[in-house]
Amino acid sequence: MQDKPSYPLITLLVFTLLIFRIMLGIWTNFAHEDYIQIYLLGLENAYSGLWSYWGPEIVWSQTRLPGAMQGLLAGLPLRVTGSA
Repeated sequence: MQDKPSYPLITLLVFTLLIFRIMLGIWTNFAHEDYIQIYLLGLENAYSGLWSYWGPEIVWSQTRLPGAMQGLLAGLPLRVTGSA
């Protein structure tokens, strides 16, 4: 005999993931100039189709992403979701 899925457990899991995602967004510092420039490069990529060959390096967070990929970081999700 098969057990039916536990809908309250699935609902609780989804709600927990949603709260985690909201809190992660609240704790992230989006006031940094590099984030703004990456977002603008992504908008340029999403709406005009241009692919920049330059971009800022994110130094303070110990991460590096090649400039040509930073436009895709924000632009690709906009294209996939149909927002562009």
